[in-house]
Amino acid sequence: MNGKVIDSSSNFGFRLGKGEVIQGWDIGMEGMRQGGIRRLIVPMQAGYGNRDIGAGRGADLYFEISVLSC
Repeated sequence: MNGKVIDSSSNFGFRLGKGEVIQGWDIGMEGMRQGGIRRLIVPMQAGYGNRDIGAGRGADLYFEISVLSC
């Protein structure tokens, strides 16, 4: 883990379980409620696979996610 921040997006919406975000988010956010905060560690298989999105090829991804509304 190199700690490089590759995205710090905030306040965007999506429908959970519809494939609109990486699989790791669809799985890791299930059951969250408004105001909830979770730290996710997403392995490459549930993230971007071998594509390099700025974190290196096949990188595990670390997220801190807050649910603003449901």
